[in-house]
Amino acid sequence: MALVKLRLLNDLTYLLPYSVHKLFKRIAITLWMFFLSCQSSVSVKVEEKCSVLSREKNELQSRTEENDEEVDELMKKFKAAVQQVHPCVHCHYE
Repeated sequence: MALVKLRLLNDLTYLLPYSVHKLFKRIAITLWMFFLSCQSSVSVKVEEKCSVLSREKNELQSRTEENDEEVDELMKKFKAAVQQVHPCVHCHYE
């Protein structure tokens, strides 16, 4: 859409005197360059944020796996302790 507007502006400037046309062309180029730089900086910020979120996600997945392993070990210990105290209760915890 911005490119269409820029072309319209460029077409309209041909009706103006050359010095004004030149000025409008410079302004249009400057605005276009500004637009591209803004778009580029936003793109870089989005990529950085995605990278940070990806690292955080991987860290949380790793912690979750460690916690799951820890819970499994604790459950085995709990079942063994319960069987030592009450050998007939083992069927409730399997």
